[in-house]
Amino acid sequence: MALSRSARLGTLATAAASFLLIAASPAPTAGAPGVGDPYFPGLGNGGYDARHYDLDVAYAPGTGRLDGRTTLTARATQNLSSFDLDLQRLEITRVEVDGRSADFTRDGDEVTVTPRHTLRKGRAFTVSVTYGGVPEPLGGPIIFGSSYGWMKTPDGVFVACEPNAASTWFPSSDHPSDKATYDIRIKAPKGLTGVSNGRLVSTRDRGGSTYTHWRERRPMATYLATATIGRFDVRTGRTPGGTPSTSPSTPC
Repeated sequence: MALSRSARLGTLATAAASFLLIAASPAPTAGAPGVGDPYFPGLGNGGYDARHYDLDVAYAPGTGRLDGRTTLTARATQNLSSFDLDLQRLEITRVEVDGRSADFTRDGDEVTVTPRHTLRKGRAFTVSVTYGGVPEPLGGPIIFGSSYGWMKTPDGVFVACEPNAASTWFPSSDHPSDKATYDIRIKAPKGLTGVSNGRLVSTRDRGGSTYTHWRERRPMATYLATATIGRFDVRTGRTPGGTPSTSPSTPC
């Protein structure tokens, strides 16, 4: 059905207003490679707000190799032409933004991702990173000379990342001010159990592997995320006040 003259004029006016709004918005720029922390200037990233991490990792204690895929859901806080993630030493094989392959470059621990299209301020988006390698713990004076981060044990790994070692095992905006919720899925050899944050959603054996899925619904700092793997008995229950509880323990 043909539009009336007034309807056509209204449509043209709406289109023109949309064009002017887009034209008047700030030009897209790169997100900052840090949040401006005076003590750790390279930590975290600007231009977006992390909302949720979906971590899927597989660990082989015999070789020390970790393979993972991290999907971060975030909200742009500026018009973004590119943005950064933090990842230390592990090799990236693929990056996708909103399900489409994206270009990326690396400069040390900084990964710069360039999506195919501008990410407009206020827009939610996802970035998925496929990666792998042998994580290494950090050291130095921060923890009085002790190692921290991804630390091998005789039967698996112990993961304690405060303040800046989350990016030794997953790509992130690795600063405690950029909190997010988490789903963490861990694949380990059968007989070992992955222990993480929040509530144990499921655990199952398949073939020669054990899979665990943990979920933290309350936003937390990246350094609190863990994927500790070893010989654990995991018991679930409730506190006297009715709060769900999960208690991993090493068997005697």
